[in-house]
Amino acid sequence: MVRSLHVSRGHADARYFQIATVDSKGLPDNRTVVFRGFDAQAPLALLTVTDTRSEKVQHLLELQVVSVAWYFRKTREQYRFRGTAELRVDASCSVDKTATSIVVADVSDVWERLSDAAREQFFWPLPGAPVTDTDGSPKHTPGVSPHFAVLCVTPDDAQYLDLKGKPQVRERYTRTDDGWETEIVNP
Repeated sequence: MVRSLHVSRGHADARYFQIATVDSKGLPDNRTVVFRGFDAQAPLALLTVTDTRSEKVQHLLELQVVSVAWYFRKTREQYRFRGTAELRVDASCSVDKTATSIVVADVSDVWERLSDAAREQFFWPLPGAPVTDTDGSPKHTPGVSPHFAVLCVTPDDAQYLDLKGKPQVRERYTRTDDGWETEIVNP
């Protein structure tokens, strides 16, 4: 995947992947997020950011499982992951920090790497709520927003599909206690 990211680095769409959570009714809920890098402590874990008031966070407070799909148009490769999610929040964060999916951590490095426009979104009104005339402009304050979280996705299994070849190549990876098992499967 690092190679796919490198080859596609000039294409803005290569920074976006789809992540699905499970809602309270057991239904999948999918959305597109921005890739913010790999976790320094767990190099295979993907990082993105989220607003702690979003539905996705409510889903993850109940069930930490996620599914990721990521397609690289330039290289014609697809990656799919299933795994667990951890929400890393600043100590001043407004979310309930007793949930198993929440870890209080220093998230300022990720916050500082965001553009001003991206940081501003964390001061907007409640995500998913109706727009009102009183919403006005965001109330931006210095420092990390109390609604900011880093979402870390640690894969437990992965699949890779190379659509260029004839035949196409599909590989399945499963995490074990000793590392990863690889299996070549039919596309």
